[in-house]
Amino acid sequence: MRMGGKIISGTKLVLFLLAVFLLIKAAGVKAEAVKAVELRGALVLSESDDLEEYNTNNNSSLGLGFKIVKRLHPNFYYQLGLNLSYTRVSLESDEFIFGGSIHFDEKIKLVSLEAPLLIKMPFNPDNIYSSSLYFGAEPGVFLSDKRSGDYLLTADNEEFTGSYESSIGNLRVYKVGIVTGFEKFFKIGNSFYSLDLRYTKNLLKSFEKVEDIPQSYSNNENPFVDKNGNAIDMILNSFTISISRYF
Repeated sequence: MRMGGKIISGTKLVLFLLAVFLLIKAAGVKAEAVKAVELRGALVLSESDDLEEYNTNNNSSLGLGFKIVKRLHPNFYYQLGLNLSYTRVSLESDEFIFGGSIHFDEKIKLVSLEAPLLIKMPFNPDNIYSSSLYFGAEPGVFLSDKRSGDYLLTADNEEFTGSYESSIGNLRVYKVGIVTGFEKFFKIGNSFYSLDLRYTKNLLKSFEKVEDIPQSYSNNENPFVDKNGNAIDMILNSFTISISRYF
């Protein structure tokens, strides 16, 4: 599949969705299960030894999801979901050169699909709408990527500006995270809603090191590199808040 950059083939995406479908079928989810749609936003945290000189504080994610909850045990429930997420990572830095400086302002935009599998521990096990703590795993795939930026060169009392855009050549196709969080239910009219707070720790690096970096940065498959031309090594984690409507 190619939407911004080459991330995952159509065959791999179909296999991923098929695995999610088979997991739901194997879990025995039927009509009596509780279902919900979910709207979520997240603060994305970047972990990288290669970006110490960059400001990476302005990172965020938005997502839309669907989830199914069913009793697994007298005291536990399981939750299966499918989420589509849009993530933006901002990188800013200043590099001082002889006679001036360069300011970089770069944006990385990623679209991904996640399939969280969670175990919920409700405060009242007899009520599926009871507030609960939960933990679990969140496998996913990246669907598309885009890297764009602007720079400002100041030298000899003059300013020069420019921009660039490309895909990312060293973004990992798959990702796997561990999730923990808390869900609080409330009722409006005859409908149940929930407020969800969670932390996701990714176990795989989103951006990987590569041995050979092409010299020409006009190549659309060029790895994501820092300003010194070195491939970036990064993990993306997140704090997420979401609102769900159950039906």
